[in-house]
Amino acid sequence: MKNKSKTKGKNGERELVRILDEIFGEKFGRVFGSGLLTGGKNQEKIEKLNEIQILSSTGDIIPPEKFKNFVFECKWYKDFQWFKLFKEKHFSLLENENGWISQISKISNEKKWFLCMKFNHQGWFVLVDKENVNFDENFLTDLTYLRWYSSKYDRFFYIFELKKFFEKYKELL
Repeated sequence: MKNKSKTKGKNGERELVRILDEIFGEKFGRVFGSGLLTGGKNQEKIEKLNEIQILSSTGDIIPPEKFKNFVFECKWYKDFQWFKLFKEKHFSLLENENGWISQISKISNEKKWFLCMKFNHQGWFVLVDKENVNFDENFLTDLTYLRWYSSKYDRFFYIFELKKFFEKYKELL
């Protein structure tokens, strides 16, 4: 019997590829066996790979050449407890040692990273590190977002509705 969470993850990655293809008018791809080579406990292996190997195995999505300095990580969960961003000093899903931010920070190697998240019955969202992605306050005009301060990382992160963010962000490229 197939692992339901892996199947769900692969389907989420395929859906994200279609969304990015549509928004940017470029061809993105799903990393074959995403997470297998450099994910989780294999993150130290990235130091032994060449540029082509890194590009084709970093994150969950292979960007087109134009976006080779971008890393896309994809998460699809049943639910996301938004209130924990406000009530807990450290939100473990995002901040702990194996949390999503830690995972993508380790593999991004100074690239711009985008943590793309889908939650059942809520839609797609993207978490970005303002310092990493570089946008100014004018960029935020007409966008709905949640700004969240992480005391662990001592900086602000922003969560946007994914499609609206990338439709606007592509204008900065």
